[in-house]
Amino acid sequence: MVYIDKTRCIGCLRCVRVCPMGVLVPGAGDRTPEVHPRRRCIQCMHCAAGCPNMAVRFEELPPEEVYPELPETASSLEKLIRWRRSVRSYSEKLPPKELIQKALDTANFAPSGKNQRAYRYTVVWGKKRVAALRDKCLSLCAEYGEAPELNKLFAAGTDLLTCGAPCMIVAWSPDGCLNPILDPAVSMAELELLLVQEGLSTCWGGYLRQVSDRFPEVRKDLGLGENDRVRCALMVGYAKGERYLRTVWRPAAEALWLEGEE
Repeated sequence: MVYIDKTRCIGCLRCVRVCPMGVLVPGAGDRTPEVHPRRRCIQCMHCAAGCPNMAVRFEELPPEEVYPELPETASSLEKLIRWRRSVRSYSEKLPPKELIQKALDTANFAPSGKNQRAYRYTVVWGKKRVAALRDKCLSLCAEYGEAPELNKLFAAGTDLLTCGAPCMIVAWSPDGCLNPILDPAVSMAELELLLVQEGLSTCWGGYLRQVSDRFPEVRKDLGLGENDRVRCALMVGYAKGERYLRTVWRPAAEALWLEGEE
C-alpha cells in the first residue's frame, strides 16, 4: 500500500499529477497528498519516480528498495530500460517524421519467425488526425456500449485512448500468419526503446487495440484489410509537465533454472 512520509513531503503534488489510477489526491491544509480509499494502487511507482524528495513510501518495501541506486556498471541499455516510464501527458510538439521512420527501419531488424515479418505499421501523425481517430472510437463506443469508462472519463477530462499524444503508431498483421501477435509486439518493444533513446516519450495504447478489434470501420481508417488486426499501439510525443527523476523498484525476475551436471 502506498503512503506519504509527511516528514519528507514538500507538498509539490507531483505524485498526484503522475498517478494513472488517481490513487493519490491533494490533501487539505498542508497539501500533503492523501490516498483515495476506493482506488487501487497498481504499484507502477510513477509517484515515486517523480517525487523530488523521495517522500513516497510503500508498506511492503523499505525506502532503499523503493529508490534503488543504479549500479555503476550499468550499461547505457540497462539504464534506458530502467528509466523508461509510460507517459500520459504530451505537449503540442510533433515528433519529426524522419526520426520515427528511422526508428521503424531499425526496429525491423527485430527477430521474426522464419524471417517472415508479416506485420506492418500505421503512423497516425498530427494532433488533428489523432483526435479524429479518438473521436470516432469514442462515438462508436458510446453507440454500442463498448468500454463505457472511456467516454465517462473523457467527459471528466481524461483521454485514455490517446492521452493527447500527437502521434500514434499501430502495429498490425493478418490473421493466420506465423506469429501474428508475438512478432509485431517484439518489434514494437524495440521501436519504443529507440524512440525513448531519442528523447521522445511513449505509452502503450491498449484501449485503441481493444476498440479497433471491436469495430471494423476503425481498422479500415487505419489502413487495415478485412483479415488484418491491430496487435499493439503506441502513443508517441514529447512529455508535458512532470519529469521522472529516478528509477524505482521492480521485483527480481522469477526464473526456474533447469540445470544439468557439468
